[in-house]
Amino acid sequence: MRGPLPSWAEPLALLGELGFRSAVALRSKAYDSGILRQHRLPARTISVGNISVGGTGKSPFVRFVAQSLREEGASPCVLLRGFAAERPDESDEALEHRALLGDIPVVADPNRRAGACRALRISPAINAFVLDDGFQHRSVARDIDIVLVDSASDWLAGKRAALLPTGWLREPPSALRRASAVVVTRANKLDEGIADCISRWHGAPPIAWCDHIWSRLDIFACGVSDVGGEGNPSPMGEAAGLEWLRGKRVIAWAGIAEPARFTASLRGAGATVLEEISASDHQVFRRSEVAAVEARLLHLRGDAIACTGKDWVKLAAMFTGRPGVTVCVPRLTLRFFSGEAALRQLLRGGT
Repeated sequence: MRGPLPSWAEPLALLGELGFRSAVALRSKAYDSGILRQHRLPARTISVGNISVGGTGKSPFVRFVAQSLREEGASPCVLLRGFAAERPDESDEALEHRALLGDIPVVADPNRRAGACRALRISPAINAFVLDDGFQHRSVARDIDIVLVDSASDWLAGKRAALLPTGWLREPPSALRRASAVVVTRANKLDEGIADCISRWHGAPPIAWCDHIWSRLDIFACGVSDVGGEGNPSPMGEAAGLEWLRGKRVIAWAGIAEPARFTASLRGAGATVLEEISASDHQVFRRSEVAAVEARLLHLRGDAIACTGKDWVKLAAMFTGRPGVTVCVPRLTLRFFSGEAALRQLLRGGT
């Protein structure tokens, strides 16, 4: 898979990668040697991250970890950076986590230590922190470091492990050595080749394998949604099974790392995709864009606009309530087919 820069920029990209690789190596050595200090948060800390940019299914996995801790009697809090938002607490990831995690606190702050202190002032009972996208955030010490690896990653297939900006890796695969455990995501079967590759870099096979599936749909008639305090959408709309999509004519609108996967899933569920509207990951939408997509749906005589949960939390308040406009939001969840028990044991504090 080509990196983020166009092909004509490859010579410059290679120079950029060399500089980036050197900077990553120097930073890693500084932390490993203690030149750069790690600071411990005032509660047990579990990091969920990756070595690549986007596309590993990190958000549903973070929610799985937080909910698993809650089931074990802990009082967890999710800490994240709050990427691409003027106010971190109103970032798409923070809003989606709050909409789906209920009363589990979610605090977004680029300074995770400051975020943790703010969370404890609000909820003193917190006794576990889950770092969303924390693998490279090494200034914070962690008790468990879980790294997600997409089963379709190029380097797992023997291709060159290219770092930014030539490829999509934030760190080389050798960084997996410092992980407590590796989980393979977006996989539908065990793969010995992938397991061997991860064992070579990490020192142990993946602890678990999982896929990401749509468990249900949330349907909003006329795009109307009440928006509660702090920008949080009210509980998701009317629930429907995936069979609702069969025969429906939809516009796919996705601002995620890999929108083609979203469109493919719509078609796999039996929908006819009239148009694909791709936005950049974490894009900030405008009301004029929403109005244009509504008008396009009505012009094409489509049945619904399909968008992701991460996009819906930003778009919900922008829909006009125009008659004939329906929005469907698939709810993403994890399906483990190997290692879930071992993973839960690790989260409980076992080995």
